[in-house]
Amino acid sequence: MPNPWNEDLAWQALRGLELGAALCECEGFYHTLWGALRIAGLNNTMKGEAPILTSLMSPYLRDDAHVMIGGSADPGVLCGIGRIYAPRMPRFTVIDKCGAPLALINEFAAANGIPNKAPAGAADRGRHLRPRAGGRTRHSS
Repeated sequence: MPNPWNEDLAWQALRGLELGAALCECEGFYHTLWGALRIAGLNNTMKGEAPILTSLMSPYLRDDAHVMIGGSADPGVLCGIGRIYAPRMPRFTVIDKCGAPLALINEFAAANGIPNKAPAGAADRGRHLRPRAGGRTRHSS
């Protein structure tokens, strides 16, 4: 059985560029370039924090856990937490104010059999986008 927590950074960078161009309205179009920064090694997400995070989370590692991740630019945090929980598979809820990382994380989770629940409103974010000049999108009211 393949490890669901292995990341394909090249795919994430390319797909993140596409989703970021369509969905990200953050200052500097942050989520459009995030994957490129990771694959270039300019940001290692949470690799340095993994040992301390593992020790802090160890009392809560159980089979029926539900983990909420607040703010995540790509599947990196999801995978980092998943590696800490392995071989257990908690249920995840990932929230973010931007639809681009949520779309990328949802695609990644679906492709890897990772239970991920988008909170109310976040799942609909992509449906409430409309094109504007220059191919960018903006949230409709």
